[in-house]
Amino acid sequence: MKIGVLIPEFPAQTHIFFRRELDALREFGIDTETISTRLPPAALMSHSWAKEAAECTTYLTPRGIPDIASAIAALVAAGPVRLARAAASIARADGLGLMGKARLMALAAMGARLKRGAHDRGISHVHVHSCADSAHIAMFAHLLGGPSYSITLHGSLSDYGPNQREKWRHAAFAVVITERLLGEVRQELAGSLPPTLEIAPMGVEAERFVRSAPYRAFSGDSPLRVFSCGRLNPCKGHSDLIRAIAELRARGFDARLEIAGEDERGGGGYHQPWPTPSNGLHGT
Repeated sequence: MKIGVLIPEFPAQTHIFFRRELDALREFGIDTETISTRLPPAALMSHSWAKEAAECTTYLTPRGIPDIASAIAALVAAGPVRLARAAASIARADGLGLMGKARLMALAAMGARLKRGAHDRGISHVHVHSCADSAHIAMFAHLLGGPSYSITLHGSLSDYGPNQREKWRHAAFAVVITERLLGEVRQELAGSLPPTLEIAPMGVEAERFVRSAPYRAFSGDSPLRVFSCGRLNPCKGHSDLIRAIAELRARGFDARLEIAGEDERGGGGYHQPWPTPSNGLHGT
């Protein structure tokens, strides 16, 4: 069995755990191929392995007229019955107006490209690490006669846009990363869930992430250094961390914060309001 792993805008700065998962699947002898929507901004391709990964990834967003023509041809080749299934899915899409449903038609064309590419490369199943538009693409590929698909939910459903019921009801199975998210999807999507729904936390390479010295609690005799590494996005709670450090400094602690990471726009998004010297901190 060969599976495709569809990761939006791969490989970006936060995608190291996807890389670990791909490596683990291959260690189990599972033939995998990476698929993505498009390349991320160059500023977000920060890993040493990013260039190599991009060269081995198939991208679905059309890059010119030949790709658009190929997508249209793939749609037509699906035949009237399968096209009717895709059209019916678009018609019943929840939470989308006319423009939103027109956009789904473009995603259906990308789904047709995914279907054709999966057939050409012998991919029988696609796992999607998103419940946003990438899930739409895999859903349309399936409705048009392509491979089965599954999805992973990495955050609250509200973060991944409308039409969740449609994306989940056609999936072969779904994975959520926490107990809280499991409860959320069971409540919000009751009646539209796939037959199998499991929890699978995102992990690290435990054999590599080990301490070089035993843990010692902060004694107060030296500066308190806090290091945060991750995507710069409001949902990550950086603003709460900054306020906490500022409060410690106001109480007389020599608290120092260093943040590593970037926003989804390569510095043009959430990064912009930083640094905030008013709370005694300086960005690096």
